[in-house]
Amino acid sequence: MTIQVVDQLEVSQPIQIGDGTAQRSVVKQLVVNFDQAVVVDPGAFAVQQRVKTASNTLQLNNVVTNVVLSPLAGGGSKATLTFTGAYTRVGTNALVDGNYQLTIDGSKIRTVGNNSLLDADNDGLAGGTRVLGANALDNFYALLGDVNGNGEVDAQDLLGVNNAYRSRVGQANYNAAYDINGNGQIDAQDLLSVQNNYRKKRVFF
Repeated sequence: MTIQVVDQLEVSQPIQIGDGTAQRSVVKQLVVNFDQAVVVDPGAFAVQQRVKTASNTLQLNNVVTNVVLSPLAGGGSKATLTFTGAYTRVGTNALVDGNYQLTIDGSKIRTVGNNSLLDADNDGLAGGTRVLGANALDNFYALLGDVNGNGEVDAQDLLGVNNAYRSRVGQANYNAAYDINGNGQIDAQDLLSVQNNYRKKRVFF
């Protein structure tokens, strides 16, 4: 008797939100790594903004999401998700302020070669779905100016943008999380944008 052992396809690392740091000021991408080379079908990933309606119910607004696959050392794959459309800031494609969620459909992601499906929910079975952002602790949100990632634009963030003011890419005090308009420098527009969000807090719904 031959027993076939199937190496289940899995997400190999925590899903990266934004640039991989705690900041949620400029969120332009998600990165999902797989432990094997994969093929991704349309609809495998869905990014949605979570909105509280007037009747106190949850509304999910679809964010236009582009997916680019690239190889990883050791034979895995990396899926980089970027955004366009109504829920992004003009000119930078960073997500506008709000809570978000990512849904991964395991039935639409499979290995190259043997077509094994992703075990998206880590239950040991192929398929299923995984949701990032349905829990507040997932920290999938955008809040312009929240560079320390504590869910509010506080005095520390305000001090940070003031220290970075007039810096450019390549300078020691430049911080891309304060470069709201994405022009490679921290200018008056960036400073004003963060100041306007001062004391704004994330409210999860």
